[in-house]
Amino acid sequence: MPTLSPLDVMRAAGIQPDNVEEFEELMRILERLDRDPQAVAVELINARRSCRQAVKAAEDMEGLLKGLVSGQATLWRFESLREEPDGTTRAICRLGAQLRTAAVHPDVSVSELEGLQPWEFVLVNEGVIVGLWKDDPCLLAMALGDVVTFKGVVSEDDFQVRVGRDGQGEAVVTLAAPLRLEELTPEMRLVLHRDDPRWAIAAIPAQRSESPFEERLDGLVARLDNLAGLDGVAETLMKDVLLRIVFPQL
Repeated sequence: MPTLSPLDVMRAAGIQPDNVEEFEELMRILERLDRDPQAVAVELINARRSCRQAVKAAEDMEGLLKGLVSGQATLWRFESLREEPDGTTRAICRLGAQLRTAAVHPDVSVSELEGLQPWEFVLVNEGVIVGLWKDDPCLLAMALGDVVTFKGVVSEDDFQVRVGRDGQGEAVVTLAAPLRLEELTPEMRLVLHRDDPRWAIAAIPAQRSESPFEERLDGLVARLDNLAGLDGVAETLMKDVLLRIVFPQL
């Protein structure tokens, strides 16, 4: 067997002279090769076999991921991200009344995932988020639900407000991102999410009088002598009231 020159091996392996770590590893391999070439050959064959298995596994995984993207997906609503004990990140999603976890496909942007609005969806196939359905105006239109009245702020940090439902008391809801820059007034009406009323997703400005002759009923103060054409009725009514005051036994 010809004697191997460390310098020739370094050049063939592309090891730079100033790379001390790789040079020391090379010297250990050459020493083992001189001492036990059979063991080195077996180790080399096993390493190549492992590399081929790793390449095949990577190709299978790539095919699986492509299959997930091209397959039929279910629409879920994104809630938040959660760090698992093993260091992986999983998404918390809502399917109807149930909360479920899902893995995130490598092609799905985490920043876009976190920026989803309450009326937008994630596409889930076999427990993996493979895409997003966002920036579609019809999604907001389909999600519009009950109209409530803004009553006040509960938490500025959490964007939570108090709203009143007609005949159903009050509730605390969270403002969707587009509403967080709105100047809310007590007369403003908010629109709740149809399927998830925890969210206020749109606002309706307070209606104002468009005619100078219109007046809000809750601010109206009137007396009988302000009402034209009712003089006769007013006189009769006043006589009846005075008669009952003077003669309560009648």
